[in-house]
Amino acid sequence: MISTFQIILIAFIYVVILFFIAYYSDKNKPAHFSGTRKALVYSFSIAIYCTSWTFYGAVGSASDSGWSYLPIYLGPILVYTLGWPLLKRFVTVGNEQNTTSISDFIAARYGKSQVIAAIVTIIAIVAIIPYIALQLKAITMSIEVFDAQQNLFDETHYNAFFITLLLIVFSVLFGTRNIDVTEHQYGMMNAIAFESIIKLIAFLSIGIYALYSIFDGPVDLINQLQQSTDINQFSFSQINWETTITVTILAAVAIFCLPRQFHVTVVEYHQEKDLKYARIIFPIYLSLISLFVIPIVVAGNQYFAGSGTPADTYILALPIALQESTLSALVFIGGLSAATGMVIVATVALSTMVSNDLALPVLLKQGQFRNQSFTRRMLIIRRLTIAVSLLLSFGFYRLLEESQSLASIGYLSFTAVLQFAPALFIGLFWSRATHQGAIAGLLSGTVFWFILTWIPTINGEDLLSNKNSYTGLSILSESLLISTIFNVFSLVFVSKLSTQTLPEKIQAYAYTRSRPKSISKKEITKESRQITVGDLKTLAAAIVGHERMIAAFESFASAFSDNDLADSYLVDQTEKILSTAIGASSARVVLLSALKEKGFSVEDVINLLSSTSQALKFNRQLVETTMDNISQGISVSDSNKNIVAWNSSYQRLMNYPEGFLQIGMPVASLIRFNAERGYCGPGEVQEHVDKRLEHLSSGLSYRFERERNDGMVIEIVGNPLPEGGYVTTYTDISEYKSIEAALKENERNTALYTDNSPAQLAYLDKNLTYAFVNKAFAKHSGLEKSEIIGQPVTKVLSAEELEFKQPYIAAAMMNQKQQFEWEDSSDDSRYYLVTYIPNLNEKNEVDGIYTISQDISNRRKAELALKEINVTLEQRVAMRTDELHSTVKALEAVKQEAEKANKSKSRFLAAASHDLLQPFNAARLFSEMLKSESTNMSEAQAELVEKTDQSLAVAENIIRSLVDISKLDSGTVHPKTRTFDVYELLDSIEKQFSSFATNKNLKFKVFKRHLYVKSDPELLYRIVQNFVSNAIRYTQQGGVIVGLQKRKSEIRLSVCDTGIGIKEADQQDIFNEFKRIADPSLGESESGLGLGLSISERLASVLDHKIDLRSNYGRGTRFSIYVTATSEQSTQAIQQAQQPSTDILKGINALCVDNEKPITDAMTMLLERWKCNVKSANSAEEIDIILEQSFIPDIMLVDYQLEHGKTGLAFIETMREKTGIEIPAIIITADHTPEVESKIKQFGVPIIRKPVKPAILRVSINSILRNSH
Repeated sequence: MISTFQIILIAFIYVVILFFIAYYSDKNKPAHFSGTRKALVYSFSIAIYCTSWTFYGAVGSASDSGWSYLPIYLGPILVYTLGWPLLKRFVTVGNEQNTTSISDFIAARYGKSQVIAAIVTIIAIVAIIPYIALQLKAITMSIEVFDAQQNLFDETHYNAFFITLLLIVFSVLFGTRNIDVTEHQYGMMNAIAFESIIKLIAFLSIGIYALYSIFDGPVDLINQLQQSTDINQFSFSQINWETTITVTILAAVAIFCLPRQFHVTVVEYHQEKDLKYARIIFPIYLSLISLFVIPIVVAGNQYFAGSGTPADTYILALPIALQESTLSALVFIGGLSAATGMVIVATVALSTMVSNDLALPVLLKQGQFRNQSFTRRMLIIRRLTIAVSLLLSFGFYRLLEESQSLASIGYLSFTAVLQFAPALFIGLFWSRATHQGAIAGLLSGTVFWFILTWIPTINGEDLLSNKNSYTGLSILSESLLISTIFNVFSLVFVSKLSTQTLPEKIQAYAYTRSRPKSISKKEITKESRQITVGDLKTLAAAIVGHERMIAAFESFASAFSDNDLADSYLVDQTEKILSTAIGASSARVVLLSALKEKGFSVEDVINLLSSTSQALKFNRQLVETTMDNISQGISVSDSNKNIVAWNSSYQRLMNYPEGFLQIGMPVASLIRFNAERGYCGPGEVQEHVDKRLEHLSSGLSYRFERERNDGMVIEIVGNPLPEGGYVTTYTDISEYKSIEAALKENERNTALYTDNSPAQLAYLDKNLTYAFVNKAFAKHSGLEKSEIIGQPVTKVLSAEELEFKQPYIAAAMMNQKQQFEWEDSSDDSRYYLVTYIPNLNEKNEVDGIYTISQDISNRRKAELALKEINVTLEQRVAMRTDELHSTVKALEAVKQEAEKANKSKSRFLAAASHDLLQPFNAARLFSEMLKSESTNMSEAQAELVEKTDQSLAVAENIIRSLVDISKLDSGTVHPKTRTFDVYELLDSIEKQFSSFATNKNLKFKVFKRHLYVKSDPELLYRIVQNFVSNAIRYTQQGGVIVGLQKRKSEIRLSVCDTGIGIKEADQQDIFNEFKRIADPSLGESESGLGLGLSISERLASVLDHKIDLRSNYGRGTRFSIYVTATSEQSTQAIQQAQQPSTDILKGINALCVDNEKPITDAMTMLLERWKCNVKSANSAEEIDIILEQSFIPDIMLVDYQLEHGKTGLAFIETMREKTGIEIPAIIITADHTPEVESKIKQFGVPIIRKPVKPAILRVSINSILRNSH
């Protein structure tokens, strides 16, 4: 196999080849490039999208959750197919604007805002650093996979740091050799395209290898999927549509917003042919990679199941494990290409953004651009940016080294660059978007991204989980939805509240204007960009008529001939002429159209029209700006009662339609419009008009409030102007009115609540004057509330009461809460609980006292009654104590009866199990012997024997199940946990059920592995035995698979079948007693008693194991039990498990002992068929007879319960004493009680429970004899 040093050498040689390609391409750049060649390089360089996330992480995602890997490929495919018009517009605009980065593209749209460029750059840095860290993790991980056996580079952190330093060197060499970022990086793009081809070949190679070498083609792959649990992962019913839609959107947006994608898609765009080729090549590229993910995943799952190998490394670990050196090296190089290509282009793009949008403005302010070393400084800044970015990425890699998968880190970066999308896409289609709106959108979206995505990622949370989300969606979907909503809302809302500058308008037009299908720049020459006076005359004549045009031009252009070039003054005057006929807005549109036909760009036209009128409009704009920044609505009318000015607040408050207000509009029309809408209150419309015109004619100031039918309350104040007319202000006082009404309502509610309180409530201010009292206080004082409020305490309280309460009042005024009791002898000796609570102001000084007096007279009476009750309380306690003693004695008697009944039940169970199972033991032994002779019988006789055996098996199972249920109910089952090799358990399962599955023509496969678990082997065997038995019983075609899978500290033992399945509604009830699945294909005798799963569940509860059920009705079922894994191993046990079993029964002496003659007869016949020499006995009295015949047994098969209360243990002990030989023995019993089992185990002999299964008996005898030898 290839060594670690060899693979590092190959990687170094590969990077040198890449650098040679870039260097040679730049050095030998041809004067003219082939259009097809450029288009191919462009198309394959776009595949830089496929980083280590899509190379390694897609396999890991598919292994974990099936189709979840697909959206990362689906998003870009949809963009290059369905979203083709948008992509073409995006690339065309970026190319026309000569943009150098995504920050430059967005900033240019919003008036080339430097602030936006800086914000986008900072967000991009935060977003891309985790993505670069992902590449470092992938490269380090791939080296670790190669080095797993040799362990030469055991310090992962040092490896990652060394890789970081190498990437810094290569990125600087590749991307920062020139200062001009608008120049196409011909060499670098050739190298990137070559890398894309290599990683495609590598991925397809391992995919094809998995499909045709590990599997036998697509058909075999599908069959393998159907026979394994992997099919559930790739079932369309298992697709998480929420996650699929979210990741598809993120992947689609990434094509536009990722800095590296912008660089290769827009900056490196040459010709229309580039996009046409990319539209075909790039989707095919992604489709091929996504297609071969599945065979790699299925092969990896089967090969590395339970090995702990990360799914992200399957693509590399698979050829290494299969000793495919060449393929391993190719895949490693493919993964290296995926990572290094992304890192180089991403860091180059980031360095461009940092130098242009963060460093350059500072240098320009310092005048550094005049310095001859300016170019060198810019190159240094870019190179430092690359180095710092990669070192920060290394730090992030260390931070999230183990807590996140490749996919999770990718999602973090994608959601960050998603924040560029609203400003980008809205800017392409909505010309009204402003730079203030874009800033608000970017900042708000980023804040929510940081809270909802960055923090959970740092905390190690799974972004696809909804465990800690606020909305019930996954963390990823929630972040995308909320951050996008706030981003878009902020952009649109702030844009509507702000105005565009002239540069913004120019750039908005450049981004949003419709573009002809093809425009040749050569058609627009310098001469065609000239407009003459004759052109302006022709335009004006077409609108205002020839005669009026002549008159107008003679007034301002008489000195110009028709062939003279028009300047900005003539253009401005022409616009004024046109506006007199068709209005200012239409005049501007017509003039723009005419100038565009002459070859003027929109920037030239707007600058031409604006430069002349700018000075004239300055004062008016100043006034308008001032008015628009006043929150009050303002309208100005002239002496003719026509409106001549207003601000935006007035239009908003009065809710006028857009464009409704016009200079010179009569005020009467406005009043009539408002009255018709119900804004003037009830009454006739004309009455409202006449009333308000009368105010304007009076020349007096006025003020009134108007409550509109929509609930808004407006205060209107009008003041006359010196030369006639009015300035009227409109103030929305709805909030003040609401507060006023709320205060009044609060006052009414306070009075309502306090007056209905039985307590006496009052408030004393700092002068000890009553500011508030309630009805109860006034009633007690014998005064009205109005007579008390405003009076000092000395005039309200009696002299006796004041003397008593004065010290408490003084303490309360010193900020000490007081509570005391006061007896009012003047009121029929009533008792009051009085509380004084200080009221503090903002300076923490006492402003007054709240007083509360509660009548507690009834409580005092209750206290007296309580004293009286206490006298007889001790007598009552003594009486109740005697009653309690009597009750306890009665309960103890009942308990003794219950324990006695339980012991009787246990004895009955022991007797019942023994007496019932004894005859079945003999019957099953005879049945087994008949079955072995079935080949010599007629068909009818063989069928009869088969049915008899089935009936006995069913009866035996029923009895065993009933006994098990009874033992579980009585709590007599106690697990004896130990560490053992689960291989032996599965081996027994395979031997027990193989013939049953074969008889039903079913495939039966047990995947056995030497794994050690901590459990009770007998109880665990019983559980698995029930699972397998049910699986075979309810499966008519297909097969049953028993397998193991290690998951951290647990081992999942699963039984999968292709049977009838279990309906979801029945999946809880199936564990109830006597619950059976209805299956028409099963006879009554085959369907069981319905106790197996109930017993399994109870046994699992006793063992503290978890049972898991997954079933697809009509397709199959999987029962799993989770058992604790241990690290203890026994080499001897493994070797014994691996040794082939041999049958050594031939010729041995076997002694059968049972007090039931039919059983000894059956056992004798069975053992003789196995070529054994057999003797039988019924009791210990026959030992001497047997020994006199010189018969020394090699094995004794002894029943536990013999005649006259004797046990099989005594028989064995007697035989061993008389022979002097430690003869091996097996106790066979129908007694299932723990006491009997404990005695047998203490004696040190194995136990087999009746009825005896010949196969188990034979294996046990072989095992004992083999060990004894």
